[in-house]
Amino acid sequence: MDKTKNSTIAIIVVAIAILAAILIFAKPSDKKESADTANNDQAQTTDQATTENDAGKLGKNEVNITAANFEKEVLKAPSGKLVVVDAYAPWCPHCQKMGPVVTALSDEYAGKVIFGKMNANNQDDSVKANFDYAMNLGLQGYPTFWFYKDGKKVGEVSGELTKDAFKTEINKYNK
Repeated sequence: MDKTKNSTIAIIVVAIAILAAILIFAKPSDKKESADTANNDQAQTTDQATTENDAGKLGKNEVNITAANFEKEVLKAPSGKLVVVDAYAPWCPHCQKMGPVVTALSDEYAGKVIFGKMNANNQDDSVKANFDYAMNLGLQGYPTFWFYKDGKKVGEVSGELTKDAFKTEINKYNK
């Protein structure tokens, strides 16, 4: 029995020694390189957001929604009109894909549904008020689409949707 106990203790000691060696001899620069790579990837994504895939590019039938004008444009929209608010971040690839879909739907539903885009970028101090406002509305990810009617939130959906799936969501609330 003592032999088995001693063997188990020896295995545990060796495992601890191996873990300690890994922690001691791991290069701190490896972690920094990973962080630098992630920052560079994000910088590239941010640069891409200013091209034709810009999630915030407004079409002729869309309004710019901000924390300052949310009440006027959304909560006090004409009675009976559905308002769709696209809370996005320019660097978000899903937002970039959804931007043109939202614009196309704003043209298709022109005069029937109000579409607005709100830059709720959590990495841009110039729109911090928008981000804070969006967080108070329940923003948990990008993109998030809120549906308002007569000043009340009637629905919400997040993530990338097909145009048909988005139309289904709109039609659910546009009665």
